[in-house]
Amino acid sequence: MNLEVFKEIVQLLKEQQEKLDTAYKAGVDLINFCDPMSTAVGHLVGSLYGKEEKDQGKQVLDMAHGSVEYRDICFTYPETNKLILDHVSFNIAPGQVVS
Repeated sequence: MNLEVFKEIVQLLKEQQEKLDTAYKAGVDLINFCDPMSTAVGHLVGSLYGKEEKDQGKQVLDMAHGSVEYRDICFTYPETNKLILDHVSFNIAPGQVVS
């Protein structure tokens, strides 16, 4: 194998590594995005089934402004494969109370 072919192979390997690094970062970003959402949805689903979370907060917050929108949410409990939420979407307007 001559030096030019070797350099070309090394360059192709570097490009593939960059693509893998990008894909890995995207996967980590997706996990970091979804984890808090799955926790929030878990609390929401728990409250629907009478397992309300006790507020243990110590910080008083000002009234929130703006709406909350969930799009195409799916949720399963870790112990099961049954979808509890199956592609659910909803929007909560400012000041709207949902139970």
